[in-house]
Amino acid sequence: MKSSSNVISDDGALNAENRPTTAEDSKATNRYYVLFMLALVCALAYMDRFVLSVLIEPIKHDLSLSDTQLGLLTGFAFAFFYAVFGIPIARLADKYNRPLIISVSVALWSAMTAACGMSVNFIQLLLARIGVGVGEAGCIPASHAMLGDLFPGKQKAFAIGIFQAGGTVGILAGLILGGLLANSVGWQMTFIFMGLPGLIVGLVVWLTVKDNRGLDSVSNPLINADNDKLNLIATIKHLLTQRTYRNLMLGLSMGAFGNYGIVQWLPSFLIRTHHMSLEEVGVLYGSVMGFGTLFGTLAGAFLAPKIIAKDQRWEVKWAACCFVIVIPIFIGSFLVANSTLALGLLFLGVFTLSTGTGPSFAAVQTVAGPKMKAMAVALTMLCMAILGQGFGPLVVGMVSDALVPQFGEQSLRYSLSISMIILAWGASHLFKASSTIVKDSQSL
Repeated sequence: MKSSSNVISDDGALNAENRPTTAEDSKATNRYYVLFMLALVCALAYMDRFVLSVLIEPIKHDLSLSDTQLGLLTGFAFAFFYAVFGIPIARLADKYNRPLIISVSVALWSAMTAACGMSVNFIQLLLARIGVGVGEAGCIPASHAMLGDLFPGKQKAFAIGIFQAGGTVGILAGLILGGLLANSVGWQMTFIFMGLPGLIVGLVVWLTVKDNRGLDSVSNPLINADNDKLNLIATIKHLLTQRTYRNLMLGLSMGAFGNYGIVQWLPSFLIRTHHMSLEEVGVLYGSVMGFGTLFGTLAGAFLAPKIIAKDQRWEVKWAACCFVIVIPIFIGSFLVANSTLALGLLFLGVFTLSTGTGPSFAAVQTVAGPKMKAMAVALTMLCMAILGQGFGPLVVGMVSDALVPQFGEQSLRYSLSISMIILAWGASHLFKASSTIVKDSQSL
């Protein structure tokens, strides 16, 4: 049946048969505004999350902390509560107003980031970081669910890639601004300055973003059962019994282990091994990590829809190949003596790894059933938070402490090199997921 109105296809193109209508223009404009606002929220989340990494050395000095304690602050203090609270918040996001949940989350983690700057001992800083984790638990699952509704089909990889690119801008801002601010006003005031913008953005999201759920937000017995507890169990069981989803979750979590170990500890590595100043680390490392991740994520966002359209398996296979390629690149960046070469290799590794971000998270949406999108993302983030964000920085710190008798100040470079082994394990799970994604997605 031919419609007189124009249609927006999966790849975002307008049907050439008719001229676009005002209503369709408004709808398209609205979804790109939502994408922009959610990318901005993601930027603030990653800025507040990663600014701690560039402040590790002055905090270590002022509060007399060990590398294990710092690993706890950058890892489990954030990751455990981020993961645990992600499940119930995702449950709310699948049923209730998602922009409201996102705006409240932004306000909470921003206030807790500022509270980090008011901490005068390890316990206070630990509690503030826990608050940041609880707040950020409401960001990614609800945002991915909204984008999955607004950008159907293969355009999910584009939208989620742009959203994650916002996060890389946040990493860039957190590392560069964090280094510059810490050098001029100290680490306490840096946390306070970083926390303030989120209070404003949270209010804007609440006032301007509407919860337009997609056509697949239909009645589902797993979601609408009378007993909500059984409903939640059934939803989780449905996801975890799917081979593709299980392997995706494990593969991405192992990738997060390596990635978060690098991001949280490389500033300290550059200071200890290459004798950079705090300001140099903020600018040089921040630029390498920020621009490498940004350009890589954008490259994946724009290239992935075309490749996935030809073979859906590349939603997952892309990230698997990236994991394998970057292992020798990252190890080389840790072991070379020349700081310029180390930063160059780091940029190449970060760029390559980041190209798989959009496609792999789009795959999570692809294998999630109706009204399970936020929960599918939350479960993935739970595993990534515990295995990746939790154990990654902590294990790197513990191994570094254990290697001090043999390598002294150079122990961190060898600890980081050893941590890269887990990327190969993660790649094996992603290759398994790529072999079943077509069958599992068609069974929904």
